[in-house]
Parts: sequence; structure tokens; C-alpha cells
Amino acid sequence: MFGRSPSAASGLEKAFGADYALFCRAAEKLGAVFEAEKAGGQYQWSYTLLPKVPVKNMYYEGDDEYPTRIPILYDKTAIQIYKFEPLAVLNICFIEGFASIGESL
Repeated sequence: MFGRSPSAASGLEKAFGADYALFCRAAEKLGAVFEAEKAGGQYQWSYTLLPKVPVKNMYYEGDDEYPTRIPILYDKTAIQIYKFEPLAVLNICFIEGFASIGESL
């Protein structure tokens, strides 16, 4: 039910890199709810950015072969409620705000 924001990952990966503890502190400051920890260093957080726009933020720990990935997954119904342009702006604001909080910690 969730679709990935293609440009989202690079901004959060630059901001947090492999520092999951910093990512956690920033996510908590944003009011995120920790949902699950899966095998292999996969973590899932959820937010509600606007009414009826649930968002999941995944954190995949990197290793020697693969870098850390932090994709943002938007509910696929969001595009039925809001036009694309406002969602694109929301995505940019979310990334910049999240990164800014990380920098301030």
C-alpha cells in the first residue's frame, strides 16, 4: 500500500549516514512511532504528515557490500487526496526538516 519517494533517500542518507542512533533521536523529535525491527538491521518508523497521509520511514543498515538506505514510503492513496505538486513540496519539506533536526542534535 506504500510507494517509495525516489528522491527522498539521498537527502536522509546524506544527513544520517550510518548513524542510526542520531536517526532515532531525530525521528522521535518529529513524533515518529517506532513500528518494527526486522532481521538484518531493518527498522520501520511511521508518521502522519497531513490528514490521511501516513508515511513510513525505513532504515536499512549498511554493511561492507551495501550502503545504508533510508527510503520514505508514502501511502499510495495520498495521490488520490492531494495533487502531485503539494505532495512533492511536502516530501522536500519533510526531508529538509528531518535533516535539520539531525544536524541540531
